[in-house]
Amino acid sequence: MPVEIRYESGTSEYALPDESISSLSFGARYVSYDGVDRFVDQSNDLNLGMIVWPGGTLAEGRDDRFGFEFDRLYDPATGKPDIADMMAIAVEQGTGLSVVLPTARYADDLETLREEMQDFLGDLLGGAFGPLPEPMILEIGSEYFANFDGADRASDYGAVADLMVTEIAWALADPSVNTTGADVTIAVQAGKTLADDIAIRDELSNEALAHVDMIVHHRFAYQPQGIDARIDELHQIVEAWGQDATGAGGVDPELFVSAWNTVTLTRNEALTDYIAEEASQGIHVDRSDVDLDGRTTTDFERFWQDRLDEAAYGQEHAAYILESFASYAEAGMDAGAVYGIDTVHPGHLSWREDGEDYSFAGAEMLKMIYESVGGTHVLRSDGPYDPNDPVTLYGFENDDKLVLFVAAGDHAPGNVTIELDGLGTEYRSVWAEKLTSETPEDWMAVFGIADNPQVDESAEAQAYALGVRDVVTPGVRPGAIEVSLTGEHDIIRLSFGKTDAGAAEIAGWSGGEGTELHASAPLPVTDPGSLPVYDDDDDDFHAFLAGAGGGGGGIGLMLAMLFFFL
Repeated sequence: MPVEIRYESGTSEYALPDESISSLSFGARYVSYDGVDRFVDQSNDLNLGMIVWPGGTLAEGRDDRFGFEFDRLYDPATGKPDIADMMAIAVEQGTGLSVVLPTARYADDLETLREEMQDFLGDLLGGAFGPLPEPMILEIGSEYFANFDGADRASDYGAVADLMVTEIAWALADPSVNTTGADVTIAVQAGKTLADDIAIRDELSNEALAHVDMIVHHRFAYQPQGIDARIDELHQIVEAWGQDATGAGGVDPELFVSAWNTVTLTRNEALTDYIAEEASQGIHVDRSDVDLDGRTTTDFERFWQDRLDEAAYGQEHAAYILESFASYAEAGMDAGAVYGIDTVHPGHLSWREDGEDYSFAGAEMLKMIYESVGGTHVLRSDGPYDPNDPVTLYGFENDDKLVLFVAAGDHAPGNVTIELDGLGTEYRSVWAEKLTSETPEDWMAVFGIADNPQVDESAEAQAYALGVRDVVTPGVRPGAIEVSLTGEHDIIRLSFGKTDAGAAEIAGWSGGEGTELHASAPLPVTDPGSLPVYDDDDDDFHAFLAGAGGGGGGIGLMLAMLFFFL
């Protein structure tokens, strides 16, 4: 059903007036599953400002391949890039670099950690690995809750972090060690819960607290509506860190969302869950009896598809990416890195097969965000995201431009009219692009997925939906812009130029020609596929207010259903 939205913009709607979005929020994690050349190739058009390396599983769980045991952190026999290689790539690309350091293996051996840290820092700060990227972040461990054991895992992590932060701070301050005069940013994991966070901070000395520059947070929800659930508690955690750090003589740590995406399910993890579920029904399943590669074990394959159906893949993945980025930007994210560039599991953003690169819906959404919102302020939201809202709006604005994402919910609304003050005066031109997605008919053959004809594999097909960007021409009427959203979770980006500089910037990354706006536009210009525009005085159509406000990044909304047939 067509809807009308009254949208509030301008400086009074900035969620964080003193903080604009920097390139450090445009990050991606290289987990080292595939060669680094593929990662660089597939991330080149993402406008990256940050690389996080390596993956947490490698950093914490593979002491045979990664750690201080190796001169440059990575076993050279693997042929994968080491810290010197990654630093050189970041310098060449002009990005920051965050290096995830191992922690869990040292829970019961702090003295060995101290010795190995000192050797590593001597090399890093002495120039043995080459020039440091800007910034160079040392990330203290990954997901303590998954890598430390026992009920005291948060405290145990805190004790390790205390030693590592202190060693880094001492090394930076010692000119005999820091012979290059380098500066390094220290990032410590925040607690997954407030209780865990208290336990971690309780293990940190005042000296360590004063030297923590960033706190690290990860988020992998199933659906867009699940993202907001932890943000309220995150606000409390960030505030508590600020109080403790400033009380110790430091400054408020910044927020680093160093890994985020929708859940990335693996078949091995799903098999573990399947075996447990069958066992709960008194049925024994041996792992070796399940044909993971050939996919001939029909009961498991149905279980696998059911699990995939629970997560946001396909076009909904694009909606998830948008909601997640906007929510954390509003929560004060200072740096961030998406997970999924070089992975093969559902939740992946891209793929390379037979030398050809594929960009899925989530990746295209990420590109549309990363290329357009730098230097802007996120506009405040009304409340949590609700997929039942027909439309959710996400705004990003500065003196030169307003970037407005218009996202359909679970049910496409059709025609959407957005009333916006300043059209033709403050907002002088507009460009529009729509993001949809399409799964290739032969997706199983293209991506090497075995078919089980007894199983409906449509849920998995969504994970291989390619992003499709099309230029659209918005309708223009006095004081309003009109667009058409005809598919579930379709997204349109409206980019408004406020100045000549803003218009020139937008023209550099938005397709098509911009539409000049005037204070009074006498006739609408409509999409070929959009609904007809009706005069407000037409007696055959009536408008009524509806209480379906688009939250979760829809900022300052009043949503009205229009043109309802009587």
